[in-house]
Amino acid sequence: MIFHRAGRILDSGFNIIENGAVCVENGKILEIIKNTSDLPKERTKDHGPGIIIPGLLNCHTHLELSFLKNRLDYSNGFKRWVQDLISIREKTPESEIKKCIKDEIELILNSGTIAVADIASIELSRDLFLNSNLYGYFFYEELGTFEKFFKKPLGEKISFAAHAPHTTSPELIKKIKKLTDKNKLPFSIHCAESKDEFNFIRRGSGEWADFLKSRKID
Repeated sequence: MIFHRAGRILDSGFNIIENGAVCVENGKILEIIKNTSDLPKERTKDHGPGIIIPGLLNCHTHLELSFLKNRLDYSNGFKRWVQDLISIREKTPESEIKKCIKDEIELILNSGTIAVADIASIELSRDLFLNSNLYGYFFYEELGTFEKFFKKPLGEKISFAAHAPHTTSPELIKKIKKLTDKNKLPFSIHCAESKDEFNFIRRGSGEWADFLKSRKID
C-alpha cells in the first residue's frame, strides 16, 4: 500500500482536497485521505505542492497519423489537407509510421492520459495500442461503400467506426451502427469538420464532391 500526497487532490466528483493523499494498492485506488499528518513516511510519496487528478481520456485520436505532426498545413482548406495527408502517407515507410506510433503512445501515457479511442483506416496502430498500457478502444474505420474490415474479429478493446457522412455511404453507416449496437460496443463518426463537408451534404456539390469524383468515389 502506497500513499501519494500532493498539495491538492481532484477527486472524481470534481472536489478539491487540500493537502490530501491517494491510497493505492496493487494499482487500485482504495481511498482519498484528507488528513495526511499520520501517514507512514516509509510508504508515502510526496509529490509536492502540485495536484493529482484522475487519468485523462482522449475520446478521439489517430495514432496511425502521428508521423504527420507539424507536416500538414490546414490553411488551404479541408480538401487540400486531405490530399496532402494521402500524398505524404503513401510516401512514408511503414517502419517510420510504427516508430511514431510507439513514441506517441509513450507521450500520451506520460501526459497523464490513460484511455483513448484510436480511429484507424489502416491496421498499423492496432497491435501497438492493444499491447500498450492504454485503456480504451481501437476502431476499424470504414470509408466509401465497401466493407474493408467487417471480417476482422471484434474484441474487448476493438470496435468499428464510420469515417463521416461525406465519405461513408448511408447504407454502410447504418450497417456499422447495427453491428456495434448488437455487440454493445461504442460507435464513432466524424461530423461537421469543414465547410466543404457542409456544402456536400446540403447540395451534393462543391470542392468535396469534385474531390470524391477525382478519387472515383460515388
